[in-house]
Amino acid sequence: MQPGFDRSTAEDGSHGHDRRQVLDENGEPVANAQVDLVSRDYFMGKLRYTIASMGRANDKGDYSLGPVRPGYKYFVYAGLREQRLDAVSKVPANPKLRKKVFQPEYYGGSDRPEGAQVVMVRPGERKEGVDFKLRRTAAWCIDGVIRNGAEPGQARFSIAESQPHSGFSPSADGGMHQSPPGGRTGDDGKFRICNLHPGEYTVTAAVFDSDDTATIFSKTEASITDGDIHDLKISALPKIPISGEVVWDGPAPPQPVEGRIHLFVQPIGRAGFTGEHESFNAESQIPGQFSFPGLFVDQYHIRIFGVPKDSYLKEATYSGNSIFTAPIVPGSVGNSSMRIVLARDGGTIQIKVVDKDKNPLPDTSLVILPVDIGSPALLADSMIRTSTDQNGTYTSDRLAPGKYIVIATDSVVDYSADCIDKLWGLRNKVDPVELGPNGSLSLTVELTPIN
Repeated sequence: MQPGFDRSTAEDGSHGHDRRQVLDENGEPVANAQVDLVSRDYFMGKLRYTIASMGRANDKGDYSLGPVRPGYKYFVYAGLREQRLDAVSKVPANPKLRKKVFQPEYYGGSDRPEGAQVVMVRPGERKEGVDFKLRRTAAWCIDGVIRNGAEPGQARFSIAESQPHSGFSPSADGGMHQSPPGGRTGDDGKFRICNLHPGEYTVTAAVFDSDDTATIFSKTEASITDGDIHDLKISALPKIPISGEVVWDGPAPPQPVEGRIHLFVQPIGRAGFTGEHESFNAESQIPGQFSFPGLFVDQYHIRIFGVPKDSYLKEATYSGNSIFTAPIVPGSVGNSSMRIVLARDGGTIQIKVVDKDKNPLPDTSLVILPVDIGSPALLADSMIRTSTDQNGTYTSDRLAPGKYIVIATDSVVDYSADCIDKLWGLRNKVDPVELGPNGSLSLTVELTPIN
């Protein structure tokens, strides 16, 4: 049986009493409410709440979600959202004349993830009783104008709660991309979005050419507490070209390197627009120059491939800031340049995992952690996840000289907050090893429980 949050059914074909429901404060169904399964992962320097999957309540308020990862600690979030928005809402200007709207909430009754109740599904389980009772609250509006360059102009806009957000997630779920509520302005660029509950929002604007390719883009944060937001000015900006270089730390190899470094960027909180994906790839000789033809002012994460076998990736920066542990935001600083540094003084660690009787353990999860890390979020961004082979052994690629912790476990290792926090707590319980320049270490380790 696939684990999940499914609608239960009685013998007569009707829904049973243990179904999952979204109701209002009077116990009436909230039809068409969206229910999100939310993963909690450390990624790019912070704890992020990402929508892993979603479902909708039927006319009885019943909903289903799935599939889910057994043993993973999720949040569940419910709310009622409009999908298509008029450029200028006709909701009354006087807040006292407006209908109230539903305040979304996490399971457990909190409107913030810090107060949410964790939900975990065991293998083969169908989770029951994850119910919501949404309360109504005052409705607010945001109005303003979108500028296409220096002048107002026609644009597509959207609005979404800042969290949980859709987009990429490093977890096994991978996250999901969903289109937030939006619409299109007239030539005056004016918009008025209403029926908004108090909370944090992200407003985006984009202009497209005749081929439906986005040419300019903007993202703005807005916070609603107990009143409307007026005259929000959004200036959509064109793509920003990024250039970079791949260099050696120290002397270059005596023979030219035949391979190439490949770089791939991806927006963190949205899917790429039509035609935008062509700008996500770059490559360079080693050493050499590379460039991205243009990226919008948005948050991107980067993946780097093609590091030579006898080398390691020592440093990767954008405008002098590490891109290992923080997103790239083109145009956020003055010098939009990237630098990839390779080094050749790395060493290797050979690991053999055994049980208490010294028998090798094949296909066992391994985690290699640098000792010099300052937070769980940085641990997630710097850890190496791998596994032993059929002989219970593993040999690392070239690693930077320094101190490391090696953990072998029969537990699932991922980027979830639960797993990373447990690994963080093990740092002082596992003896570190030190890998010298051009060194080689051979270790035999036993399983370490992380649950």
